[in-house]
Amino acid sequence: MLNVMFKSLSLAGLLAASVAMPIMAQESAMDRRLHVTDAVSDTTDDPRRIPVPKGFMVPKTSIVLTGGRVFDGTGTPAKAATVVVTGNKVTAILSPNSTDFPEGAEIVDVAGKTIMPGLIDMHVHMTY
Repeated sequence: MLNVMFKSLSLAGLLAASVAMPIMAQESAMDRRLHVTDAVSDTTDDPRRIPVPKGFMVPKTSIVLTGGRVFDGTGTPAKAATVVVTGNKVTAILSPNSTDFPEGAEIVDVAGKTIMPGLIDMHVHMTY
């Protein structure tokens, strides 16, 4: 009986000690890189976050996707539309026959395809 009581007391003491100890935050690889680059610098999109000149990763032209369907993830069915991408952002979703997009834009025919928001890459190794 005493042995069982001792085991339960030691388990209770171990649990109390583990709760009382502060949880130490582990330094991430990104924290170790903060001394190399500041938070304002542009970096590549991959986990290595290599510093690049301002605007380096942004395309200089507009791209217009015509003839496809747009799935927006709101629960409504995909609909025919024209999508305008300027730089690296979607700037307009227009009616299918609209020509109200920037002059000199690259026009890509995506007939028979569905345009949808970017998906999350669920297989990323965060610690290179």
